[in-house]
Amino acid sequence: MTNIYLIYYIDFIINKVFIRSLKMKKSIFILFAVVFVLFYSQAEENSGLLKVKKYILDNGLTVYLNEDHTASKVYGAVVVKAGSKHDPEDCTGMAHFLEHMIFKGTQELGTIDYEKEKSYLEEISDLYDKLHKIRSGDENNLEREQIYKKINELSIEASKYETPNDFASLIQSIGGDDFNANTHYDRTVYHSAFPSSQTEKWLELYSHVLSNPVFRLYQAENEVVKEEKNRSLNSHPNHFFAEMKKYFFKVHPYGKIDTLGDVDHICYIPVSKMKEFYNTYYVANNMALILSGDIDTDKILPVIKNCFSRFNSGLVPKFKEYKEKNFNGRELVVKNVYGPERGVIAFRTVNTAHIDILKMLILKNMLLNSNKTGLLNKFIINNEVDDFSISFWSGLEESGFFIYYWPKAYKMSSNKIENAVIESINKIKNGECSIETFNASKHNVELSLIEDFEDLKSRTYNIIDSYLTNIEWEDYLKAVNSVSDITKEEFLKTINQYFNKNYFVFNAHSDWDNTRIKKVINLPYKEIPSNSNTSSNYSKKFINLPKDDKKPKFIDYKKDVKIIQLKDNLKLYHTKNPINNKFELSLYFMNGICQSPNLEYAADYMKRIGPKGTNPKDFKLKMESIGCNYSFGQNDQFFIINLYGAEENIEKGMELLNELITNPEHDEKILKNYIKEVMDHRNNYEKDYVPSRALVEYLKFKKQSRFLTRATNSMLNKFKPGDLFNEINNALSYKAGITFTGYTDVNKVAELISNKFNFIKDLKDVKCLANRRYNELKEDSIFYYNNYNKNIGSIYFFIPGENFNINELSKANAFNEYFCGTHSSVLFKEIRELRSLAYAVWGNYYTAMNTNNTIGYLYGYISFKMDKLNDVVEVLMDILKNMSRDSEKINSIKECLLNQVFLCNSNFRCMPFSVFNYELLGLDKDANEILYNNYKNINLEDIDGFYKKNILNKKISILILGSSDFINIERLSKLGALSELRKVELYKYY
Repeated sequence: MTNIYLIYYIDFIINKVFIRSLKMKKSIFILFAVVFVLFYSQAEENSGLLKVKKYILDNGLTVYLNEDHTASKVYGAVVVKAGSKHDPEDCTGMAHFLEHMIFKGTQELGTIDYEKEKSYLEEISDLYDKLHKIRSGDENNLEREQIYKKINELSIEASKYETPNDFASLIQSIGGDDFNANTHYDRTVYHSAFPSSQTEKWLELYSHVLSNPVFRLYQAENEVVKEEKNRSLNSHPNHFFAEMKKYFFKVHPYGKIDTLGDVDHICYIPVSKMKEFYNTYYVANNMALILSGDIDTDKILPVIKNCFSRFNSGLVPKFKEYKEKNFNGRELVVKNVYGPERGVIAFRTVNTAHIDILKMLILKNMLLNSNKTGLLNKFIINNEVDDFSISFWSGLEESGFFIYYWPKAYKMSSNKIENAVIESINKIKNGECSIETFNASKHNVELSLIEDFEDLKSRTYNIIDSYLTNIEWEDYLKAVNSVSDITKEEFLKTINQYFNKNYFVFNAHSDWDNTRIKKVINLPYKEIPSNSNTSSNYSKKFINLPKDDKKPKFIDYKKDVKIIQLKDNLKLYHTKNPINNKFELSLYFMNGICQSPNLEYAADYMKRIGPKGTNPKDFKLKMESIGCNYSFGQNDQFFIINLYGAEENIEKGMELLNELITNPEHDEKILKNYIKEVMDHRNNYEKDYVPSRALVEYLKFKKQSRFLTRATNSMLNKFKPGDLFNEINNALSYKAGITFTGYTDVNKVAELISNKFNFIKDLKDVKCLANRRYNELKEDSIFYYNNYNKNIGSIYFFIPGENFNINELSKANAFNEYFCGTHSSVLFKEIRELRSLAYAVWGNYYTAMNTNNTIGYLYGYISFKMDKLNDVVEVLMDILKNMSRDSEKINSIKECLLNQVFLCNSNFRCMPFSVFNYELLGLDKDANEILYNNYKNINLEDIDGFYKKNILNKKISILILGSSDFINIERLSKLGALSELRKVELYKYY
């Protein structure tokens, strides 16, 4: 279900520390607990939160249990040491396809009569064997089409006994969230979050579905996988990454692997070979179970042993060893690649489990960071380069340090950029960085790693890494002093060792001709009917399994959050940090973009300057050197100031932030460069690409779209530093809430705010937060924007509802579960499961949880093949206007909503803002407590009534993004007013 190329590309461009798939040599320790001395030594009584108990079951399956009762939920994962590098050479994409098939059920789950279904499945399997043998040749091969057609006919017959929504419905029934799977080069992971009260049922379900899968609905899911592949082929970052790694990995299969499979393979993967793959790698001694969160180890371990003893052990083939040679000097490859001009400079360094990776992280931060103090940041700030990003290759066997760059037209050539990168690295290698810069980079690394361990999902994936690399979790903890102990001398020695004259350069010339891209072949296929309103016997038994009688935890205003009235229109919301030594202080001034449209430019400008007489870079390094960071932001309702970092330096951090706000340097040059950056982004990015946000803004607000009300280029050129800071001063004069998490006493924090923040003056009262009005239509309307994409299309749909009321929230949530929010919802079932019209389908009815006077709205998205466009629009319109009623679903929805309250409980980081938000709504208790009580009495009439009030008879807006060649004007005009959108209606420049 995951496009692995896109995942890696996103990791590259967001410039975020992301270290996965660790492997360690026997003589060294792993790094990931590096931040514990600075951040986890504060509360001795909570030191056990990161302890992991490891067990090996009799069948060889490994179990990791991380007991953390500060959490209100559990994150669970089952990992298999098998990924796309294990695909047979003639069946690439198999590991990923198998990941999809696991969710289709077993002999008991996903079917109402397996014995009758079985004969069809066996015949389908035999036909796939034949199809695989004749797969190559003429694209119009008649025998191949006849076999595929026969498979289709048998699949339709088999579907009479199949219940495709079983697994999703059961996960929904226990309140499961984020349930999905992903396939990597080296592993496959099945994961989800769930309420701690449902742990036993989760273990039963996952062990059942993974231990004896039946590969039903094979052809239907193959259509989904093919669509996923076509989507990836339409993504130019995927093409760049695939082409580049061919030359970086000359020997290792990493260079050739496409996790989604080759276009010539994925249509013809035999069921028999998939079963063979499953039987080979999905064995107990090649798998692990990880649970992190609110669990009782002693209580749950016997349940685990009972459930996961279902797996047999087996002999797992040893993967062949590959070793890449180092580059011989500078090795250059220049290619035309679909997409814009871009390039990469890459070094062979160490695997991400090696202790030296710590120094690589520090180097990465010294070159490029979000605070814009890195040596490469200056080229972006000066508008010489469009962007840089740095990433590590995260495979198990081989490693790489990649520096990506996007040249700016007519500014710096690829050669000049390469020279600038090498020169920057050499400066660091030669010691031309101050000890302050070095220490600041160490602190930034520590701050970024701490976040990985606070989050249950990230913690779970770190445990997965320790399993994959055969590293004991305790070895993470033994490396506790790693970052703080690294000296500048040690750092320089390591960097000089790896970053030498041997490196790889890949330059991709811009090429927007996609006609040469080979697509997945289309074979004759009729949609397979769905028995989506039926359920298997296993499902009926599962629903009645006993569950824990735990009650959800709600925020206790007196215990969990301390509230102090600092002055008129200013409150402090304080929560103790029970885990580590990282504080967070946020100020929310109730004056956002709705009131002050230019505030977003002012906030961005503030990020770039320093106090008077101080170089901005030196100021940021000074902040970083004490382990702190700051940011400015805004949304429709708030202007937001954040300060966070090592709590022992909170006073120094507050003093520095106060100095910046009260005494800023009005720098004309910085402002000029910033405005140039904004206009270049508009001219270059928006010239050839329509951001989805611009489409959604138009759909919701039309002439009030941010892209139409924003400052024009001529207005931007007239901005003065003083004008922008006046925007800041104005925002700082409004009513505010301050949230804090840390170990410092609430009274001490209140004192620090009063003494250190001189910029907080008398604050104006705000009766209600300003919001924009949604677009009001006189008739259903269909807009289309022609982007000439003849393969993949997108639909955005929008319906404004009624005024939001907290008492309606429970009904809105029930409606979402029933109609559009899950895999078993009406929307997903009708469009994807029943008719196979789309790859991605989702929707949600949104309510504004910060004010009672805002209109809610239904918003959704559908991704599909362009040749299905008109069918998708017709079906969507019919679903929105004629919601089907299914009384059988209400009990599972009620159970789901009650269980989801466990997941909605705020962790300590979120508690202060939650209470601040609840007070804006006029609540004196946790909103989840109100919802929990309301859910107990929810019924189908509530959902139906909500639909009739907020959806039915409202005017529908649909926006199509894709090639207009596929639009049937006659058909679509019958559904609503049809009109074409042009760029001038979406953007405002001058």
